[in-house]
Order: sequence, then C-alpha cells, then structure tokens
Amino acid sequence: MTFVVVIGSGIASIPTLLEPLLEDISVLRSFGLKFVLIPGLDQIINTRMMQRGLNLGRKAGQLRTMDDDCLKVTMQEAGKLSLEIQAILSFSDDILVGVPTGNYVAALRMKDYGATGKVIQVDGDAIGNHLKDHNIVLVSQFGFSPSKEVLYCDLYDVATSCALALAAKKLINVLDGTLLDGRLVNLPIHQSYTALSAGVGVNLIDCSVKGAKLTFFQRD
Repeated sequence: MTFVVVIGSGIASIPTLLEPLLEDISVLRSFGLKFVLIPGLDQIINTRMMQRGLNLGRKAGQLRTMDDDCLKVTMQEAGKLSLEIQAILSFSDDILVGVPTGNYVAALRMKDYGATGKVIQVDGDAIGNHLKDHNIVLVSQFGFSPSKEVLYCDLYDVATSCALALAAKKLINVLDGTLLDGRLVNLPIHQSYTALSAGVGVNLIDCSVKGAKLTFFQRD
C-alpha cells in the first residue's frame, strides 16, 4: 500500500513539527506501508531570500518565477533539507533504512516563469523499485528537462504526478493547520480532483493535532 505524502513548507521549515511527523512515518513503514515523501520549500526559500536581501520573485497562485539567484538558493536549501530528512529516517530500531532520492521527475520550462517547470513525466518504475526494497523515497520539487535544465516545479504538480504514476492508495497533504475564513490556505483543489478522478484517495492532515498519523488509516 503506497502513500504519497506532501509535507507542506510550513512543516518542513520547523524541526519540532517535521521530526515527529517523520518518526510517525518511520513507525508506519515498519508495518509494511510504503511512503514517497515530497517536502515543500516555499517558506524556506522566502526566509533565506529575505535574509540575503534578494528578490522573492513574482508568484501567481502556486507558481514562483525562478531567477538565477532564487534557483541557486532553492537548490542549496533543497539539498540541506534532503539531508536533514535522510538523517531522521535513516535508522529504525538500529537498522539502516534506505532513503533514496534522484532524478525521478521530467519537466519542461514554463514560459515567462524563469526556471520554473511543468511536470511531464515521473519515473514510477524507478520509485516503485525502491519501494519494493522497503525504502522510503524522497522526491524533490525539481524536474529535469531534455535540454539539461534544472527546473523548480509546483509542489502539488509533483505530488499528484507521483501519485498517478504509482497508482498510490492515497495522496496525503500534511499542512500546518493555517486557516483563512475557515478554509485551509493553499488547498490544492485542482490537483486533489485529478487524483480523486484517477482513484487515488486524498487526505489532509493538520500536523499540529496529536495522533495525526491515524489519518493514514482512515477509509476514503
């Protein structure tokens, strides 16, 4: 049973929220569940760009215009976050757990958005082989183009594409519980509808709620 888990950037940027979530996932993996994790970077990017006095870049909905400075910062922060996640997940009961990452996502550059890409393909076979070996697979927001570009893709575009490529049981969106007029901010309506239409269950988890991991077991 495969779960694709979106870790919202509001969670990924706060160690006290990220680490307990990953520990829950590690426990569930020990019961035979398979996980693909896709951590978000937006809030981390914003913080680093402001600290360095750099332009945050224009955003339209979920899309960010990636100039050279923004892409450089994003690549640095993605690598750092990846290592932090791997460090937390690498051992379960003193047994080494594989947490592979790689070039699983193919993308094409979007017009007028700099180094921002649109997902065109996910290597579901490569991810699936890692899952068969009981690894937890880590997928970044980066896609790679036929013209050898590194492109930053929308978090939910990557996640939905992964869920469809793997015929996942569920697409889990782990958010920080931020509300606006009673609604979750940045709720990925279009992507969730696409996943549901293909038979993939979609759940939202408020990471601030104790016992959130139980949501993984809820019926659709």
